[in-house]
Amino acid sequence: MLEIEKYTPKENWLLGLLFNEGYFLVRLIRRVQTNYASYQWNSGTKIAADGTSSDWETPTDSASRYYLEPQIREHIYQIFTGIAPSSARLFYSYPKRVDRGSIIAEREVPSPSDNYNIGFWDGEMSPYRDPSPITELWTVDDLYPYFKANNYGISGTSRVIKSNFIINMYTYQLIKDTTLQDKIIKGEKRATIFTMGDLEQPINAPQWIKECYGSCFREPEEVTL
Repeated sequence: MLEIEKYTPKENWLLGLLFNEGYFLVRLIRRVQTNYASYQWNSGTKIAADGTSSDWETPTDSASRYYLEPQIREHIYQIFTGIAPSSARLFYSYPKRVDRGSIIAEREVPSPSDNYNIGFWDGEMSPYRDPSPITELWTVDDLYPYFKANNYGISGTSRVIKSNFIINMYTYQLIKDTTLQDKIIKGEKRATIFTMGDLEQPINAPQWIKECYGSCFREPEEVTL
């Protein structure tokens, strides 16, 4: 069994995505798991030792649709990422141009001045065929991550860097009951809770969620523990 199976919600599980606006709480209904492999960064061109891919990129198909973005609003994706070779490093922006894992606010990653040592996943942390739970991301329509690959120069040779994405696709039902919402937020009801973004730069919910479900957001401060 892959390690990520322990972190994969089953059907009828509860999920809370914590956006800047508050918790977006849903019940997951149906689930299908798929994978996308192998995606080769830098358009499949070898990256020089200690070099990075030429630009931030996200996997797309021939019709320019984003593989890591649900194509309809009624779906939510959970994504895990495996990386090869083992010393290769992957940095991510989510959404584009908002870098994550940098520790220091408003500092772009990767940064040559930091020797690419902050805010990355590598193939040892998250092997290609057995992605690590640390790479977990959740996406909704109009929201998807971008990545930049770094060929950490242990071998001193140019290499193609690739990823294996394991994607759990869900349908969902919005939770409107405030009593149940409170129990989830207080931890009285078992649920998967995921912070969208980080402490300094939380992700804003897409406009369609705010228009359709804005009244259902629950701010953490609204709930008395």
